[in-house]
Amino acid sequence: MGESPKHAFLKEVGKMLLYNMGCNLVEEEIKLNRLGLIPYTDMDNKKV
Repeated sequence: MGESPKHAFLKEVGKMLLYNMGCNLVEEEIKLNRLGLIPYTDMDNKKV
């Protein structure tokens, strides 16, 4: 089964959100998540 139009659309929206956060590549975000690091933009939203 191929991607539904909704799935393809959501993937594009996700890419735009990552780009707007200063992360040009989804792969970079995945690397951070695998290492257990939080993107610096998320740190502002959490109490340290």
